[in-house]
Amino acid sequence: MGRQAQAAKMVAIRIIDVEKVIQRRPILRAVNLDVPDRAISVLVGPTGSGKTTLLRIVAGLDSADTGRVLWDDRDVTSWPAHRRRVGMAFQSAPVFPSRSVRWNLSFPLRFSRPAVKALRQEERVEEVARLLDLGDDLDRTAGSLSGGEQRRVSLGRALVAASDVLLLDEPLAHLDAASRRRFQTAFRSWQRRRGITCLYVTHDGEEALAAADHVAVM
Repeated sequence: MGRQAQAAKMVAIRIIDVEKVIQRRPILRAVNLDVPDRAISVLVGPTGSGKTTLLRIVAGLDSADTGRVLWDDRDVTSWPAHRRRVGMAFQSAPVFPSRSVRWNLSFPLRFSRPAVKALRQEERVEEVARLLDLGDDLDRTAGSLSGGEQRRVSLGRALVAASDVLLLDEPLAHLDAASRRRFQTAFRSWQRRRGITCLYVTHDGEEALAAADHVAVM
């Protein structure tokens, strides 16, 4: 994947010559990507193209064999995940079934540094619950929800946690068509309001075009 043209906006994330080999198989080869500040950038490509691996490297959950990751021109390649303070939603992320939806959504804020005040926690949780049509389910246990609703709870945790950067791995994979459309519209409004930089991966080209300010193909 060639380096994208420099955007007029400040580049929030810059990926430089990143390579990764897993079990002797090259997964990423000299990947270069600029993710503009306060925009939604989508990586689109088939299963096995390395999208999720790249997302994990940006999050600090995996390390690249070679190359660098910069945030606002700071080299964070060696930083552990907790220093990067991103919100990330995995394609399949379990919920805490015996806990309420409210508890699940607020979970990442309980361990954030600096600490988030209780009132602010509640504001974030309720905002995200409305965004994901979970407002009436906040006091239900997560285990009582359908699979699609649980997926929305795990996605909501990432949105609640995000301060500056949000990483989404196939966020709409388990949602029905109507829920996808509602989420895309509401999410774009929320992202603009919060001014969050979002890097989002999907195999669905139509989804990428509907969601993105910028698209890169792997």
